[in-house]
Amino acid sequence: MYRGESARRLNYEFNSKLKKRLQDNKKAIQYLANRGLTIDTIEHFGLGLSLPYSSKKRGREQSDALMYPLRGRDGRFYNKYGYCNVPNVTLNPPESRFWISGDVRTYYGDSAVGKKLVFVCQSALDLWRHWQSFQGASFSTDFLLISSTSDCVFPEEWKEQSFWASWETIFLGHDNDAAGEQLSHMLAELIGRDSRRVRVPAYFGRNWTEFWQGGASVSEFTSLVRDAPVLSLKVQSYEEDTQGYGRFAYKPVNINGAFHNGHLYYAVQILNRAVDVISNDDAQNSRRPEERVRRTPAHREREGAPPA
Repeated sequence: MYRGESARRLNYEFNSKLKKRLQDNKKAIQYLANRGLTIDTIEHFGLGLSLPYSSKKRGREQSDALMYPLRGRDGRFYNKYGYCNVPNVTLNPPESRFWISGDVRTYYGDSAVGKKLVFVCQSALDLWRHWQSFQGASFSTDFLLISSTSDCVFPEEWKEQSFWASWETIFLGHDNDAAGEQLSHMLAELIGRDSRRVRVPAYFGRNWTEFWQGGASVSEFTSLVRDAPVLSLKVQSYEEDTQGYGRFAYKPVNINGAFHNGHLYYAVQILNRAVDVISNDDAQNSRRPEERVRRTPAHREREGAPPA
């Protein structure tokens, strides 16, 4: 369940007005159809178009953004909406393709209750398209789809390892391009445990819309998930680059010196430097450098070898 202003249940009367605006806008419907979304899927997720709104802060009117009511972890709709820019339809959209008023939130494709596997989508559009393709698949009862309400900012709760603790396996399904790689690596670092990277095969394209629209089957998707590798995070020498962002070896220390099966185990600390993106109410994001020292899982050396 969401807190604060979004803890109220969905106002279905207001949502019906938004849905009617979408149904009457042929360009917006065509935009969704081009991404393979059916009318049933559009209805299932309560998609609509925003009403005209004059922002004093931005000094201009905004309207006809794709709106979707947020679904909570319990699977219920709440009275909070995410927004998506529809090219050539949305009037005066912000710089972000996806945004939300206030704090960035987690968007759930279904109830999280009983789900053992979680697949992180890069956007709500991906989530809707995956959900549509999974209908009737045997694995769907264990498989949860989530995304951020922003295309470049993670919800604060994603930065807590406890958020991810309830799922046995975590899959990162960001786009197969430079931006998607960066987002998946940043998120894997925050998760703090093994996560598996699921990439769109290059012969389909760079994103999941191209994958499904290219004629891919559910069995092909399940094969990608089954064979998805654990995302490896490179640890650089601290002396290599003291200015860039990433994971750096940081003052290795021997904390136990325990031998097991002929190996000496010890833990090391790493310095992780990244950019923390802060979402503002007007969807204009600011960035600040952030450093964290973390402890890695135990490493090992052969018996008789000097400790690092």
